[in-house]
Amino acid sequence: MVVISRDGGETWSDAVALCDKKGRVYDALVCDDTIYALMNDGSWKISNPEEGYYLYKSEDGGETFSLVSRVPSAIGDAYGDIEIMDDGSMICYLYNQKDEYNLYYHISYDMGSTWEKSGKGYVAKRIRNPQVGKVKGGYILHGRAGCETPELPPHFVLYTSADGIN
Repeated sequence: MVVISRDGGETWSDAVALCDKKGRVYDALVCDDTIYALMNDGSWKISNPEEGYYLYKSEDGGETFSLVSRVPSAIGDAYGDIEIMDDGSMICYLYNQKDEYNLYYHISYDMGSTWEKSGKGYVAKRIRNPQVGKVKGGYILHGRAGCETPELPPHFVLYTSADGIN
């Protein structure tokens, strides 16, 4: 659902659906007056091939959203985050419940219309529910240390990266 305030949060519009899918919005950002929203249409994680992650955009301040693309994703992907990289590309990060020592990512050079590069970055203390932010001179990643296996306690973790990948 989308609600809009034009007076600093004093009043809000009626709630309207972001799209016709049921699911959860994991992240949103604004770039060049366009709002981007990352959503999955399943439960908290993808459990069958019909479910996936989708990128939507609004160019009218959130009044309406349109589908940009389906983000490459796999069974077990959950929690997502999007960010604009220093070179202007968009990166989508996805946690995979089956591989908490790696943060999966997909890069788009056309603001999410296509996803041209995919990979994963190793995180020594695991990651769950990743949140990435661009800061002066690099990126920070924080979230819970993964908890699917007991070798490390499930605590808060903070990582830094010069390039948002390594």
